[in-house]
Amino acid sequence: SLPSAAQAVATKLRALGWLDSAEELLQKYSVKDFTAIKTMADASKAILSVSSNGHLFSAAGRDTKVRMYDTQQDFTAVRVLEDAAETIWAAAWSRNLLAIAGEDMTVRIYDADQDFVVLKTIHDASGRVMSLAWNAHLLAAGGQDKKVWVYDSLKEFLLLKTINDAWNTIYCVSWGEQLLAAA
Repeated sequence: SLPSAAQAVATKLRALGWLDSAEELLQKYSVKDFTAIKTMADASKAILSVSSNGHLFSAAGRDTKVRMYDTQQDFTAVRVLEDAAETIWAAAWSRNLLAIAGEDMTVRIYDADQDFVVLKTIHDASGRVMSLAWNAHLLAAGGQDKKVWVYDSLKEFLLLKTINDAWNTIYCVSWGEQLLAAA
């Protein structure tokens, strides 16, 4: 059976992280038959979010680090970002931009083309930020304070909209062709 609390990455492969007894493992699966083809065990605590831009694959979680793996070199570990102070709940790529968010109520945007310099740290949340999703240049973030924020990366991450009509924590945001969904 598949691990609980799994999050899939839409690329040429699938990867799953989980919160069970082997919580620090990250498993890579074949999309042909869903068999495990590689295990990465370099995290010290639970992995809560995975994301890929096609070349780099990121895993982040409770140990406050974002690990980068090169998808073109059999998932060789190539970089670790260590500037988060608390649990990272979400990571999401859009081309060269990596957004991470977490327990510290911030969203950080890194530029992979500039050696992962932090382009922006956003402090709009009043609770942990638990979900991120890109739609081209638009970034949606949602979290514990029952709000969804939409930012425009082409305008230096200008806040375009705050959606605050949710009844509960936003655990997931996702873009469709003509919609933004939050749950």
